Amino acid sequence: MDFLQRLARFLDRPLFPWKKLIIGFSIGQYVFEALLGYRQYRILQKTKPPKVLEHEVSQEVFDKSQAYGRAKAKFTGFNGLYGQLQNLAFYHFDVLPKLWSWTGNLLLRFAPARFTGEISHSIVFILVFIGIHQILSLPSSIYNTFVLEEKFGFNKQTPKLFITDIIKSNVLAAVLVPPILAGFLAIVKKTGSQFFYYLWMFGAGLQVFMITIYPIVILPLFNKLSPLEEGKLKTDVEDLAKKLKFPLHELYVIDGSKRSAHSNAYFFGLPWKKHIVIYDTLIEKSETDEVVAVLAHELGHWSLGHTTKLFGISQAHFFYIFSLFSVFVNNRSLYADFGFTSQHPIIVGFLLFSDILGPLDNIIKLLMNILSRRFEFQADAFADNLGYNTELARSLIKLQIQNLSTMDADWMFASYHFSHPILSERLKALNWQPTEKVEVKGGEQAEGKEDVATATGRDEFAKRTENRVTMSRVSLQSPLLQAALRRPTAMLIQRCAAPATAKPAAARTFSHLPTLRPTLASTTASTIFRPPNPQATATTAMLARTPTGEVLDVLATSAAVTAHPALAGCASQIRCGPRPTMSGATRLIQKRRHGFVSRMKSAAGRKLIMRRRVKGRKKLGH
Repeated sequence: MDFLQRLARFLDRPLFPWKKLIIGFSIGQYVFEALLGYRQYRILQKTKPPKVLEHEVSQEVFDKSQAYGRAKAKFTGFNGLYGQLQNLAFYHFDVLPKLWSWTGNLLLRFAPARFTGEISHSIVFILVFIGIHQILSLPSSIYNTFVLEEKFGFNKQTPKLFITDIIKSNVLAAVLVPPILAGFLAIVKKTGSQFFYYLWMFGAGLQVFMITIYPIVILPLFNKLSPLEEGKLKTDVEDLAKKLKFPLHELYVIDGSKRSAHSNAYFFGLPWKKHIVIYDTLIEKSETDEVVAVLAHELGHWSLGHTTKLFGISQAHFFYIFSLFSVFVNNRSLYADFGFTSQHPIIVGFLLFSDILGPLDNIIKLLMNILSRRFEFQADAFADNLGYNTELARSLIKLQIQNLSTMDADWMFASYHFSHPILSERLKALNWQPTEKVEVKGGEQAEGKEDVATATGRDEFAKRTENRVTMSRVSLQSPLLQAALRRPTAMLIQRCAAPATAKPAAARTFSHLPTLRPTLASTTASTIFRPPNPQATATTAMLARTPTGEVLDVLATSAAVTAHPALAGCASQIRCGPRPTMSGATRLIQKRRHGFVSRMKSAAGRKLIMRRRVKGRKKLGH
């Protein structure tokens, strides 16, 4: 597209302050979200529930819900500040070029020559990048799971299960990331300036592939899916699916209770083969009709075409991202401002581009939240038309009580962060008329997951912040990265300190004077002699001796200069003329022996070229 090419040329301006612009975007977004969090925190300090919930929720449950909301808001605030400090350190210390150089040296030392190209380098870079992020986010994840959630009775995870999940996630990333990233980079490198068309098709195919393998390969690694037992619940759900012509293939119960007391239900699969998954906690704490009402709401999304519309919107979003990426992929000023002067790695360009895209993504997120809340109201109305008004309202209230979800919210905070309406808004839309106080089956609370299938309007912002994996956010707090970055500094300090810490030694018989060579014969031509300077000689002798009279290793006395055998009979030294520099090989011969083409013919030469490329040399060969 000519427009994209013109835009790329317009934005590629030398000395454009891209780093300051991205830092400004990051700080501005943090301040804006902090102000929204403050507005929501004031709502969480209320002592009375909304009027629509006065007869549904006891004061004790409301107080506990408010306390849980305040605790999560505080955690979100501190976690956001921690992430922002990481971002600033990440930008200030130029972590990206240092990490790219370090991973390049790692490949040169341990990998075969054929695995030192940009694709292999990018795979190692991004895996290390993800590992550093996990290390940095581990303290907040541990606190959220074993302190915050434990305090309010939601956590069911053991430390062993927590560590096992981390190991499984890392293994899964190590298996899936390399082929996906290799395909991404190969498409960008080989399809020219119109790569975003092919990249978009690659992304769509990848989505379908992941939907296919998710229930077969990925989900069983973390949870156990069991077929729903025969009974009234299974019969009612199958009848509902037949009534709506929903292509139900299997009904599953997932053991969500082994990690959390969350309640949830959702469906997934290809258009002609769908699976419904119900959490065991939802079955345990709800009546059969209420579970069916929740599933009627979820199947309403399918019947009204919400899933198809969201898939189409996601494809349009992918195309918009990839087409804009084509504008920045070769932006030399962007790379240079972040320390990449001679190399322009595609994966680094994509990470920087994602930071630039932040403000536009926030606007898109706001619009998507508005659309998602509209879809939720439509799905509620769909379940109401099927005759599940009372059951759906009671199930929403129970889930609200079980999850201690947000019962009231600031309108600006909810518009920006919530993809689901809050409970009071949904009950008003259902024209709910309370008849008696809703009792939770089992008398316990549970908290639901954050996804499309959630039936409550809980605080999604805190959950999203806790699990945030922004591949473009890394700081220097990783011990491995710190060791790699400290090594050159330590070597430099050691070399600079070596003369000052050298042990005293005997006087050595060579001169410390600059670039003067001795002559073997005496001459009287005054034009080529430089008479000795007595003052300089005395000063040199004084500086060369320690308080004990010993001579340092790096200095020499005036006697040591004239003691050289080559200076026998000479009063001083002479300055030599220029050496012959044109007697060597010509430039043509140098290029044939040491040029880029010659280097690339051997494994050692390719490694040499890679080392110069990693160091950022302007010239890779003669």
